[in-house]
This record gives sequence, C-alpha cells and structure tokens, in this order.
Amino acid sequence: MTDDGRAEFFEWAALALQQYPLARPRLKFIRHSENLTFQVSDGRRKYLLRLHKPKTVTLEDIRQQPPAILSELQWMDALRRQAGIPVPPVLPNRDGNLITLIAPAAGSPPIPCSLLGWVHGRAFEPTAEDAPALARRLGELTARMHDHAAAWQPPEGFLRPRYGPDHAWTLIETLATAVNIGILSPADFALLRALADALTSTVSTIAQTPENYSLIHGDLHTGNWLIRRGQIIPLDFSLCAFGYHLFDLAIAAGSLGAENAGLRPLFFEAYRQSRPLPIDYPRKVEAFFLISVLSHYAFILPDSSQHEWLYENIPRMLRTIGRQFLHEEPFLLETG
Repeated sequence: MTDDGRAEFFEWAALALQQYPLARPRLKFIRHSENLTFQVSDGRRKYLLRLHKPKTVTLEDIRQQPPAILSELQWMDALRRQAGIPVPPVLPNRDGNLITLIAPAAGSPPIPCSLLGWVHGRAFEPTAEDAPALARRLGELTARMHDHAAAWQPPEGFLRPRYGPDHAWTLIETLATAVNIGILSPADFALLRALADALTSTVSTIAQTPENYSLIHGDLHTGNWLIRRGQIIPLDFSLCAFGYHLFDLAIAAGSLGAENAGLRPLFFEAYRQSRPLPIDYPRKVEAFFLISVLSHYAFILPDSSQHEWLYENIPRMLRTIGRQFLHEEPFLLETG
C-alpha cells in the first residue's frame, strides 16, 4: 500500500469502516477522482466504500457536501423501495446514518463517507446478440426512473444541483481558460460560443414541468449500468441532479455506440411507450448530447494530463458534430 503513495487513503478507509458492522473487512483501492473508492470484502459479501474527497479542489462542488450526498442516497433508496429499481442498496452505519463523517487528523475538515452494496454483473456489449433487447430494457428502465422522480416528493433539506437552459453557458465560462493555456484558438472559442448560443436557444423551449424536468441520473452511459440475469442495474448516482429528462436520454442513447446506431431507435421506442416525447425530440436530444460533451471537457480541463487530448478533441468536435448541429444536420439520431 505504501509503494504507490496510497497508505493515507487506506488509513482513512479503515477509519470509516470502524463505524460499520463488518467483520475483518479487507480493502481494495479502485480509483480517486471526484471520490475515493474502495471495494470492501468481509469474507461473505462485497461492498463499495466511497470517501467523498475529490482528487483536486477544482472538482469540489455542492455534490461533496454531506446534505447533497445524503440526498443522492435518499433518492437511490426511494428508487429501490418505492419503484423497484435495482439500484445498489445503501448501508447505514452503526448509528443508523447513511453518511459517516471521519476526521483523519485533529482540526482537519471531516470527510463524508458512504457504503453501498457491491453489484455483480456483466458489461453491455453493443454487438452482443441480446443488445437490441437490452437497448429496449434501458429505455423502459429510464422511463421508470423518470416516472418515479416526477411524482416523488423529496424530504426536507434535499439538496442536489439544478441545471437550467443556461447550463451550456456555465460550461463555456469554465472552458474559456482553455484559450489562455493554448488548448483552444480564439477562432475555435468563438465557434464554441456560437454552439452554446444554439444549445441554449434549443433547451430554453422546454418547459420545466414534471413531464420534462425532475431528478435525473445525469450520467446514464453504458459504463454506469450492469446486466445481471437480463436485468439492468443502474450505478453511480453521484451526478444526479434536477435536470431535463432528455439529458438522461441523450447520454444513454449516445453511449449505445455509433457503429450500432440502430439500437438508439429501439431505446427511444421503449421509452416512448411509457412517457411521451416531443415531436422534435431528436434535435433536443442532440443538444443535450453536446452539452454532455462540453460537461466532460469542463470536468477534465483541470487535469493537465488531459490537455493534449483536449487540444485534439475539442476542435475536432467543433468541426464535426458541432457544425452539424449549427447547420441543423442530424448526427445522433439520423437512423431513427
């Protein structure tokens, strides 16, 4: 543990686990990004331990605050208990609390921690024989999540981010620093601003009513769900927020694979059987897909190791799907 510099992380994790009724738990480090994550095994079961301490201060936001973490877990618990959505179970500590606070050193700010059940399953393969059926099940599952969120009354003190039609411009403000460090040329940034203006114009036509806007997963790509016995299990609700339902649909559909774009109409068809979609939903979905792309750029921009990738990929995006959107040329749902 000491060879890779993670000894302190393991000490924090062990401190957190003291507050859970686990017998001789063993820890395996997973990753450190917006959270520190570990796989925990007590010899009988496995768990996911999250220490809500981001890798850098630039990743800190409302989502790492204990009330926001608790709110994420409360919605997950409600989805599981009330809607029958097979999300990972949330495990309380010895005091019955869903959030555990640890203080690694005297005077240091406490670190919030949470423990979830480990999910066993297989990853989605877009070329697998059951991919069409799974695309439909994903549409059905997403509709069920949105049905629950639209009707659910969050408990008092519930706190999650809210994203409105101006979210694209918030991302552009973050990405403006990419010009200063040489990732973007002024001309590319001007194109980025034009794109943000078009995205905002498109999104602002959507009313923030329960039919269109409520709690959303916020990151429902194929890497954030597993398949077990034919059932889709959604994972990682750390980006859940109040937002547009079409944002979830854009991320889910976009991740089904461009080379298998025929899966996307199946996904939307299944969703539409439970929840209506606007007539012009393809254009709006493409707007949210681009907003999700901008979100990813803004998220990784503080990491200098990603700058070369951004230098290549932001201009490429602008010259391909960015220009297509500006010219109202379909790029995501052209087959459906």
